[in-house]
Amino acid sequence: MPTPFPNASPGERSFLVDVIRNGLGNKVASTTDQRGLLSAGYNACQVFESSDGTPSAVVFERLVALVRVPSSATFIQGDEFVRSAVLNLCPSQTGNLPR
Repeated sequence: MPTPFPNASPGERSFLVDVIRNGLGNKVASTTDQRGLLSAGYNACQVFESSDGTPSAVVFERLVALVRVPSSATFIQGDEFVRSAVLNLCPSQTGNLPR
């Protein structure tokens, strides 16, 4: 069986698989779609990395809200998107995720 998303790093592949499993991406995502999803995930990482002392729970809630608006995602989908982005794309920020 071919590896899904052959041009993605292991963390990126895990993120894309999570996003698709949670209904936020197309199961046969084109390379352009993959780049868009990865870009959004990396943007979430940048927000955590540049939060300058803003409590992580506040940052997390704002990110989830931003994910939900353009995609009509549920709260749970937005939550999973941001968590997967942090866990797979910027694991150094895992400690900033609210429980």
